[in-house]
Amino acid sequence: MRKPTEKEYEKLTDYVVGLKYGKEHTTSQAEFFEELGYLKSCYIAIFDDYVTDCPGYAEKIAMVVYGGSPDYYQLFIEKNGKFEYLPQSQDFIDLPRKI
Repeated sequence: MRKPTEKEYEKLTDYVVGLKYGKEHTTSQAEFFEELGYLKSCYIAIFDDYVTDCPGYAEKIAMVVYGGSPDYYQLFIEKNGKFEYLPQSQDFIDLPRKI
């Protein structure tokens, strides 16, 4: 686990800007740098060699935890050199939590 590189910050920012404004939107430099600054204020961990327990996924993932609360987080997987948002599985969400 490590902090993201500048290039990874930029890839995450590209994806987040696309989600926020739409893929057809031409992002201005101001919008890009505003989003980049916001992401740099978050807690981000990169896992370079994540592998699922069974065959399925073996790549880099990024976990972003936002400053508002520890339950404000998103997971991104890397595909073809770009990050994509990965929503949490409903099966996992429905599991009873034991603390």
